[in-house]
Amino acid sequence: MKKLNQTLWLLGALLFAGSAALIAQDAPKTEPGLAVTYTLEGQSDSTVTQNVWLFAEHGKPVTPFLNPGKFTSTWEGFISVDLRDNYTFKAELNGSVKLEVNTNVVLEATIANGTTEVSKRVRLNKGLNSIKVTYTAPDAGDAYLRLLWAAPDIAHEPIALSVLTHTGSEALNKGMQLRLGRELFIENRCVK
Repeated sequence: MKKLNQTLWLLGALLFAGSAALIAQDAPKTEPGLAVTYTLEGQSDSTVTQNVWLFAEHGKPVTPFLNPGKFTSTWEGFISVDLRDNYTFKAELNGSVKLEVNTNVVLEATIANGTTEVSKRVRLNKGLNSIKVTYTAPDAGDAYLRLLWAAPDIAHEPIALSVLTHTGSEALNKGMQLRLGRELFIENRCVK
């Protein structure tokens, strides 16, 4: 009987380890922050941001790698929560915003210097939930966006940095290389 229990325990441990390895293979490899792509007149620039927030002064470029003008920003990645629960979202902005969670449109609004209505409750499942936020700058005035979320019985606040992740891409790698090159150019005073 003792040998049978040991064999069953070993078999259970192997099955558990095997299933954990399969789950790990299915989950995408993620890194902290959200991938964001800024687009203007057919040109784009990609980087990583800690959260869904943005400010661009009117008449100034949103990034050093694009010209000034009316741009679109798209954040993509994942929100990871420990327990399944229902959340609401709202945004402070000047411009247009569209929020998709797990491919469902949760929030969509065009606001001139204000705050959107609170979204309907959205179920976030335990683990990774895909998120995509598309923002279009206004025709006039400064461009800004700040996305907020709230769990039941908790006030709206910026999304916790620790729950936002993204996967890499070729465009993102190119954008990060451009930023590194710019930093090195400035640091080493290459203008002289």
